[in-house]
Amino acid sequence: SALSLRDIPFRQAGVLLPPTYRIYVQRVLQHCHSRRFFVTDTGFMGLGPEETQIGDDVYASVGAKIPFVLREVDSGSKQQGTSRFRLVGECYLESRTWTKLESEPRYFDII
Repeated sequence: SALSLRDIPFRQAGVLLPPTYRIYVQRVLQHCHSRRFFVTDTGFMGLGPEETQIGDDVYASVGAKIPFVLREVDSGSKQQGTSRFRLVGECYLESRTWTKLESEPRYFDII
């Protein structure tokens, strides 16, 4: 299971680190409240909604400035050639991920 960031005592984070790095670590953790760190199957790191689960997918949409976490909700529809997803929320991915996504486009019909 994933660790919720709200369970981390921010004041204790990085106590044994040099002061400037300790402040950096504490601020990063504070701004990640209600977010979940993840690593994709392809090795990219990101931050998603707290509700993000193992098995969720990350999609970039044409014209969007941020990627989104989607969860497949009806695996039975795959037999009919369609898939249904629920929007979990927006996420952050490393910038080098965007280059890879642009070089391997996949097209979907949204109904």
